[in-house]
Amino acid sequence: MFLSGCAKSQEETLKRIDNKTMAKVLAELQLLEARVSRLNFQGVDSSKVAFNHYQDLIFKKYKTDSATYAASYQYYAEHPDEFVGVFDDVINILESKRDTSDSKN
Repeated sequence: MFLSGCAKSQEETLKRIDNKTMAKVLAELQLLEARVSRLNFQGVDSSKVAFNHYQDLIFKKYKTDSATYAASYQYYAEHPDEFVGVFDDVINILESKRDTSDSKN
């Protein structure tokens, strides 16, 4: 009983990316995936190397890492009500970038 009272739950100890930042990271990863797929690398390995390199830059930009991202993604997957909000923000970010791009043309 004593140990269970002192132990923190997994959610309390999880270093999770906040909703707004997670949306920004996910939006950038979606754009990155689209860019890498258009590069038409000859091998899958080359695509993975390019994706992983730029993914690491995105993580650095948002002061996170792949382990924290994976744990955060798992958290949101287990909390679909929050994940819906995150993806609503992702959609807004991507639409904003599209609108900005369209206005430049």
